Amino acid sequence: MRKLLSCFCLSSVLALAQSYTGSIRGMITDTTKAGVPNAKVTATDADRNVEYPTTADSSGRYIFPGLPPARYALTVEAPGFRKATQPAFRLEVQQQATVNIELTVGEVTTAVEVTAAAPLLNTTSATLGQVVESRFIMSTPNQGRSPLSLVALAPGITGSTGDVAFISNGVRNNASEVLMDGAALTGIEQNGGITELKYQPTTDVVEEFRVQTNYFSAEFGNTGGTIINVVSKSGTNEVHGVGYYFRRDAALNANNWFSNKNGSRLADSKRDNYGGTIGGPVYVPKIYNGKNRTFFFADFDRYKQLGATTTTGTVPTAQQLAGDFSDTRLANGNLVTIYDPYNTFVNSSGITVRSPIPGNMIPL
Repeated sequence: MRKLLSCFCLSSVLALAQSYTGSIRGMITDTTKAGVPNAKVTATDADRNVEYPTTADSSGRYIFPGLPPARYALTVEAPGFRKATQPAFRLEVQQQATVNIELTVGEVTTAVEVTAAAPLLNTTSATLGQVVESRFIMSTPNQGRSPLSLVALAPGITGSTGDVAFISNGVRNNASEVLMDGAALTGIEQNGGITELKYQPTTDVVEEFRVQTNYFSAEFGNTGGTIINVVSKSGTNEVHGVGYYFRRDAALNANNWFSNKNGSRLADSKRDNYGGTIGGPVYVPKIYNGKNRTFFFADFDRYKQLGATTTTGTVPTAQQLAGDFSDTRLANGNLVTIYDPYNTFVNSSGITVRSPIPGNMIPL
């Protein structure tokens, strides 16, 4: 029992180690560029109004090591300095953003708001990758509604996309790892050693994903060279939802050239894909109000396809069904010889061969 419990705890730690968060770090300084010690720094999720407080160290350095991807505004307060605010900016999955904030001497009741800011630079990690955000995922035409089909936008990705069959920077296909909110969506094929995608979210569920191709940290494993780090959407302080319905019908399709040539009509087919998502704060009247604290997000997706296929095949003629193959010929007109598998002889070369059936007539 102890061994089982130890293995469970170890596997839990390993699962949590695969991070799908981001981090914000930087320096709090005064106008002389000297560090301001013990400044109170607060990161606020702009869509959920959830606050993440921390305190700068004695040198003015601060860090938020594990923030969910979202839009964050920063607020800095220190005795003898004016309160400073940094407007909301987007923190992406696995991004390590550096935001330095300068405080000015003044009344505590006075606030300084930074209206322009330099681009967030990653000066702490050499990880290479490409982030694909929700707006791009939703606005890009995507026939299969698979967000992973957009993996090809990352440099170095070639081949088939939509699952893990692509090639990344020369690494063999089916060797990548897909994570969603830190949990693996891929598994190892039995007796094969390649990775298989076990679950694929729809485009309406994914907030963003990062294709990490090189120099990712040791927290990620089970991959031949690429990590696809997916973050799902989450509820906010407002209730939002979306519904969709897509239909493909043979009545709107054209027949192919070969079927038209042979006089075959278009095969009947129908495909329906419908569903929706909804998210917001958890609210139970007179019991619990989850605004600024607890949120939910749910999705439903159904895919149904009915269709017929057209197949061209060869069937025996009435003459052949009677055992008469005397007129069965190849495309060049030569007669097809029918052999008796139970009547063999050894020819002059010492090879055992079958005897032809006389007249190509198989006795019934």
